[in-house]
Amino acid sequence: MSPLTPSHPLADTFGRFHHYLRISVTDRCNLRCRYCMPADGVPLVPKSDLLTFEEITQLVGWLAEAGVSKIRLTGGEPTVRKGLPDLLGQLKAIPGIRTLAMTSNGLLLGPVLDQLVENGLSQLNLSLDALSPAVFRTITRREGLENVLSVIDRALSLKELEVKVNMVVLRGVNDHEIPDMVSYFTKRRAELRFIEWMPFSGNEWTGDLLVSKSEILQRISQLEPIQPVGYSDAGTGTADQFILPESGLRIGIISSMTDHFCATCSRIRLTAEGMFKSCLFENSEIDLRTPLRAGATRHDILNLISRKIKEKKAAHGGMHMIAQNPGRPMVAIGG
Repeated sequence: MSPLTPSHPLADTFGRFHHYLRISVTDRCNLRCRYCMPADGVPLVPKSDLLTFEEITQLVGWLAEAGVSKIRLTGGEPTVRKGLPDLLGQLKAIPGIRTLAMTSNGLLLGPVLDQLVENGLSQLNLSLDALSPAVFRTITRREGLENVLSVIDRALSLKELEVKVNMVVLRGVNDHEIPDMVSYFTKRRAELRFIEWMPFSGNEWTGDLLVSKSEILQRISQLEPIQPVGYSDAGTGTADQFILPESGLRIGIISSMTDHFCATCSRIRLTAEGMFKSCLFENSEIDLRTPLRAGATRHDILNLISRKIKEKKAAHGGMHMIAQNPGRPMVAIGG
């Protein structure tokens, strides 16, 4: 069935085809980033309720048959879950899966990085919100900056791995480090991505601390000229990309709040306990774990997924509306 067919299980009513599945493998994290997790933490899902690697592989196999071609593993922090390289290997073996990606804070990544790449990891996004140890500690509520910087350099040394570095920008907290980040990564191969702060339950979001895409671009342009490239992934990606011609540094800006990209969204999400979401900002979810464990067939599961995708709205309601009803903490959804 053509992806352009409205009745396709992964197509919504606005003509968007969802080929990109983000899977949270755990809701546990070894950092407490203020934009992601409430200060007091979150109730953790019992380990027996987490999808097993076999269940994840089964669901991905069915979705790959329907047209999903890119998988991103998230958390919490995905490397907290034991056996992660084994899961990568199982996913790599699924026909139709062309890209295996992961988002990590890097703290536990070093010992398993080579094995992850050997088992199919081709894209890695590493979170780095500050170069100053004090600011890093303020945002993450933990130590570990030197470890993260070391892992970034190690990842950049692997030529088969595409590396991006993500910085969530908070006014008065780390926005003064934008020039330092540009200077630091000008000397490295990573694409540097700036992310607008998004409202989620417990992260005390306020528009006053939001640094917009336009302001980020204005600040970068004071350092050197900036040239637009367009959105990543053939126009369906989340990052509006730019290049600094003088240094060659690639910049991406994820502006979910002030300049959203909902019209070309190709992403769907699976939480660690098997809840399916067709939009990061929607509060309604569909339970896939319960029917899967009760013996549901591929047809049953794809029907549930298709029904949810076809309920997807044209766009989210805007940052202030999201802030009024923010749903889960981000750590419980998956980054």
